[in-house]
Amino acid sequence: HSVGDDDMWVYLPALGKTRRLVSSNKKDSFVGTDFSYGDVVGHKPQDWSHTLLRSENISGKDCYVIESTPVNDAVKNNTGYSKRETYIGKDNFVAVRTDFWDISGKPLKKITADNIRQVGSNGRYQAFLSIAENLQTGHSTRIEFDEFTADKNLEASLFRPQALEK
Repeated sequence: HSVGDDDMWVYLPALGKTRRLVSSNKKDSFVGTDFSYGDVVGHKPQDWSHTLLRSENISGKDCYVIESTPVNDAVKNNTGYSKRETYIGKDNFVAVRTDFWDISGKPLKKITADNIRQVGSNGRYQAFLSIAENLQTGHSTRIEFDEFTADKNLEASLFRPQALEK
């Protein structure tokens, strides 16, 4: 939703059931991974103050480095982040790396995106590999897509919780 919290649902195959997730708390781990729900669904730009810090080359890619800080304590506590630095590719404006700091201001994790490809017909891009590294625990999570299809014009009825159980 452009205003308010998103509706988030997860299908649990072992139970054959769909469950609604609390979407207001975006700092919780996404199904036990090093990604948070906020990392997966994204952060609303208006909830953060953004500053262009510099340009930097990262892994051979020219990037803008943007610092984002929460606009208020509610956003800070909801996301669990006091700051983010995002490296945005100058060629396609896709985040290739984001560094996160916890509420106390200590480095928390780093998410890197790789194998970024254009998908669909509208000029959008998708990272086929994302790695979240928790800098405090040393644990990491890797999400990799083998296939990705866009522009399928799916019916809205497929996006109801009941449709997940079929």
